[in-house]
Parts: sequence; C-alpha cells; structure tokens
Amino acid sequence: MTKCLDKDCNYDIFHEYEYCIFHCSKDDWFSIDKLHNINKKTIESKNWNIKLLEEFWEKFYEHIIFYKNCKKFIFPENECYLGEYFEKKDYFSDLKLDGFDFDKSDFKFCSEMTRNNLTNCTFRNAQFNYADFTFSKLENCNFHGSTFKNLNLSATNIKDTNFKWLNVAESANFMYSHIYNSYFDNSYINNFELENSVVKDISLQNIKVVKGDKHCYRILKEYHSKISDNILSNYYYSKEMQTYLKSIVLDPYYHIISITKNIRKQRFKNILNNTKFFFSSMSTFISDGLLLLWNFCVSNFGQNWFLPIFWLSFSSLGIFFYITPDKVFNINEFAIFLNPFTKSTDKFNDVYALWLLHKILETIFIYNFIIAIKRRTGQ
Repeated sequence: MTKCLDKDCNYDIFHEYEYCIFHCSKDDWFSIDKLHNINKKTIESKNWNIKLLEEFWEKFYEHIIFYKNCKKFIFPENECYLGEYFEKKDYFSDLKLDGFDFDKSDFKFCSEMTRNNLTNCTFRNAQFNYADFTFSKLENCNFHGSTFKNLNLSATNIKDTNFKWLNVAESANFMYSHIYNSYFDNSYINNFELENSVVKDISLQNIKVVKGDKHCYRILKEYHSKISDNILSNYYYSKEMQTYLKSIVLDPYYHIISITKNIRKQRFKNILNNTKFFFSSMSTFISDGLLLLWNFCVSNFGQNWFLPIFWLSFSSLGIFFYITPDKVFNINEFAIFLNPFTKSTDKFNDVYALWLLHKILETIFIYNFIIAIKRRTGQ
C-alpha cells in the first residue's frame, strides 16, 4: 500500500486519503457525536484496517496532552493534531466511557468533566489543574498517583475506585457524594471536604489531611478506630471537636454580619430570619460551645497532657497566695493545700469556699491529665 505523505510517517494511507489514520481528516467517522459515546466496538470496520484503527484508539487515549481552552490536543510521540474537532469547551462532559486508559495524561487546561459515566477507566499518574467531575459516576476507575490542584467530585457516585497516592494541593470536594469500597491510601489532601457525603467500606491508611471539615474528621476517626489505631482515632476526634467548636463560635458572628447587611438594604423579612438564627446559634454556643471551649483550653480534647498540669499549677499557686495571710510561700503548707486527699480544713475555715473551689478544679485537671495520657498512648 501507499505510505502516508506526512513527514517521517511510515504508516499506510487510510481508506482513500493520502494520509494515514493518524494524520488524515476525521470528518467522516470522527465527530463530537461519536465522542459522546465512545466505544471501540461501536465503530464500523467497513474496509478499514482494523489493526491500525485499534492502534489509533490506543494511542489516542494514552499520554494525551490537553491544551488551553480545551480546543485541541496532540500525541507527543508523533505530533498528530486533532484540534479542529473539539470546539466545545466542555467536550469532556456528558461522556460514557468504558475501559479507556488515560495514564500519564496532562489535563492541566481541561476542567469541565461533569456528568460523565466512567467505568473501568484509568488515570494513573495523570496531572490535573482544576478537575470538576460533578454529577458523574465513577465505577472501577483508577486515579493512582494522580496530582490535582483542585478536585471537585461533589454529588458523584464513586464505587470500587482507586485514589491511592493521590496528591491534591488545594482542595478536594466530595460533598453530597456516595463513596463505596474505594481507596485513598498514602494520599496527601490539603483540604478534604466530605460534608453530607455517604461513605462505606473505604481505606484511608497513611492518608495526610492538612485541613478537613467535621464530617471528614469523623470518618477518619471512625476508620482508625475500626482498625484499632487508637492514637490516630483520638487525634482525629480532637480535630473533629476543634472544627465543631470553630463553627459554633463563628455562627453568631456571621448572623450579626447578615443582620447588619439586611438592615442597610432594608430587607425586613431577612432581618427577622437572621435574628431567629442568631438566637438559635447563641443558644447552641451557651449549651455546647462553652463546654467545648473549656475542654479545648484544659487539654485540647485530650491531646495535650501538659495543659492540665499547667492549669493545675497556675490555679493552685494563685489561690494559695490569695488565701495565705502573710503572702509568704511555705512549701509544707502548700503541699498540704495541694494534696487532693487532705480532709482537714482547720487552716482554711475562713476561706472554705476557695478551698473547695480549688479541690474541684484540682479533680478536673487531674482527670483531664489522666485522659490525655491514655489517649496519647493509644488506650
């Protein structure tokens, strides 16, 4: 057969064209419509070279580089250009792909990947900038070793998918998603958001999460508790409580800002609603926030054993000097005062209320010290 006219190409010509399948025009068989339901088996063979056609598909989905505005991509090996067939910015959306390989692909300029149905697809060691898979379905897919600046998989059904060695530089959004039997082992995620997601049978070993929401920390806590890693389970419990405390403390502030804005714009109905939410958030702060704030200050929710010792020493010295008439430190009297088992109050009859307050605080601080030691040692 006649060879392709393209420089340095040794393939035979494709059909009636003067170029091979990689360099010829694809108007007659390659179109946006076909791209939206890609399957090797759906392409009619006619009189085409099937082996060469399969080789085209294999190269087409391997080592793809996506260029700016998602309008073209090339094959790095032989510089085949197919850009004129991808004029839509969201051409990688609304696709149904089964069994395609995007290993080592570069998607840095491709962000619109929404509403896709991906089955048995691999993106191993692929590079993404902002990847938006919202409202998609991923089943038995592989993102092993892929890197993202931002990853959005909110409202997505994810099943049997491998996210091992994932690297997300800024944020990974999995809110309102359903995640089943998937793996995030050895991954680095800067900001992991899992609010209102349904998670079942996932693996999170050696995962590093710099920042997460309350639901994320709860899932990490429950996972490590399930595998009997009590140290990490206790650590994520403290992170969960810190996140919850932050939201309780900030909620009234945000409602005050909303009320102020609505007053300026004279939106009286919104002012009433925001006022209602403000008092509700203040009620939560008083009932839960103060207790959480106390636990955070005393021992960081059981993660810091030094804090109870500090507060015990500080409160004991302060109260002792306050109730000592001559304000002179006596080690023996201080030891008697500090001893939690001292029953005699003869020396402190005039200041019994302060003596009792010290005993109560002492009991609380010692209890928190014991709890912190147990949690730090994985018990």
